[in-house]
Amino acid sequence: MDGAAARGRLDIVKWLSVVRNEGCTIAAIDGAAKNGHLKVVKWLCNHYIGRCSSGALNAAAKNGHVDIVKWLCRRNRGRSDHEPYKITYGVQAVACSGDTDALREVLRENCSWYYVGRALEDAASQGLTDVVKVILTVNLQQSNVSRALKNAVDMGHEETVKLMADLCSSSEIRAAQVNSTASCNKKISDLLCRALEARDVEEKWGYFRTQRKTLERMKTYRGIGRSQDKSVSFCGLLRSW
Repeated sequence: MDGAAARGRLDIVKWLSVVRNEGCTIAAIDGAAKNGHLKVVKWLCNHYIGRCSSGALNAAAKNGHVDIVKWLCRRNRGRSDHEPYKITYGVQAVACSGDTDALREVLRENCSWYYVGRALEDAASQGLTDVVKVILTVNLQQSNVSRALKNAVDMGHEETVKLMADLCSSSEIRAAQVNSTASCNKKISDLLCRALEARDVEEKWGYFRTQRKTLERMKTYRGIGRSQDKSVSFCGLLRSW
């Protein structure tokens, strides 16, 4: 049955289920999913409950069979006793396919965050801005975001760079600027300069707001009152800047 399923021979699979009694193994569904035989996958999953594994979904995704990926995810969530699939490299493959619907389905499962981060970096490299937007709806490590920005800059994807720059710190944008200078892409270089100027202002004013709150707490706890001493006043901080 394993070989028949992997070859998409649903007729033989059905016949074997009648004349043989050993049933179906995980390898049968994995093989059918890997080779894109959706009808075989559906039949096996419906007749051999519990045989469908995370390996089938990952294999289908790796080989570009997003229709099988979407069906497996939706079927799994429709069961009352379902457990999320454990998805590893599959999320990376789905992201690179550009299918945002399939990606949303996959991200609702138990994804490896290492591979989700890699998926973001790959999507940025290819300029798949819609895919990047979907991935950014989940929690990621900032290191993945900064690497994704560098990848988008390297490959000259202006729209993706603009999106990623809004999520990076000034130091991360500066690091990406080196790449834009090396690639001689003036549009992206100018875009990063504007983003950096805006981020510098935000970060400096954020610093001043923090200092002002600190001074207000000092006045409350120490009874300083309305001190005009520049060393402890917010105006003094502004002048020093």
